[in-house]
Amino acid sequence: MVQIVREELAVFAKGIEAVLKEHGFDPEMTPVVYVGGGAGVMKRFGSVTGRHIMHIEDVKANALGYEYLAHQQLKRKQL
Repeated sequence: MVQIVREELAVFAKGIEAVLKEHGFDPEMTPVVYVGGGAGVMKRFGSVTGRHIMHIEDVKANALGYEYLAHQQLKRKQL
């Protein structure tokens, strides 16, 4: 069972990388930042590595980013 999950995560990661390449992202030139829970998957199962690939594995990172944006919007409305 664990082997099946690992294989499917590798297939998922390969698919993500293929979509990025399809849309013109060159990992040798374009910085790519994976954020949140998916970052852990990409770090462990992705095949593209290099100095332009970053992984922020904090599962709350997306929520914290949206919270920050919401606070910025509220500040703007109060001005």
